[in-house]
Amino acid sequence: MRLLGRLLLLTLAMSFPARADGADAPALDFSGLSASAHRELDQVLGDEFCGCGAPHTLQACVQSHPGCLHSRRLAQLAAFAAEQAVSASEIGVFLARYNLSFREHRAKLPIDERMCLGEAKAKVTLAEFSDFECPLCGAARPLLERFVQERPGKVRLCYLPFPLPQHANAIPTGQAALFA
Repeated sequence: MRLLGRLLLLTLAMSFPARADGADAPALDFSGLSASAHRELDQVLGDEFCGCGAPHTLQACVQSHPGCLHSRRLAQLAAFAAEQAVSASEIGVFLARYNLSFREHRAKLPIDERMCLGEAKAKVTLAEFSDFECPLCGAARPLLERFVQERPGKVRLCYLPFPLPQHANAIPTGQAALFA
């Protein structure tokens, strides 16, 4: 799976702390990172600011605000990207886009409940735009289903057909899924 997809899944996985205030969140441990990943991560933590509104770096927020789940999430995302050999400057751009995404208007997608896996009252709904003929879509589906099954009542997965023009049977199979 590509880096952006793995970062998305990691972000979603971290969206469910044991408590809303993060009081019992485990300490961040980056000891498993390589020396080069540590260098990149240290630069990011010292240069980037947390998006929670506190006027200090990500490093300072992680240390002085243990209840700030946002800084913990950003630090974990940065560590994951550094481990994947992403440069500090690229990680900074990703974190800035991530922070800015919270300012964007959230659109509601029309979801057909019959096309969903998981409880309708789940806090998070993943909308999977997929093509039945796409091998990457086919490879991603079991991962997404397992992700939902491991978080009962918290996440649901809804399928939305997205036929790709290079697949000759994509439109009829998408229509068949909707008709079924």
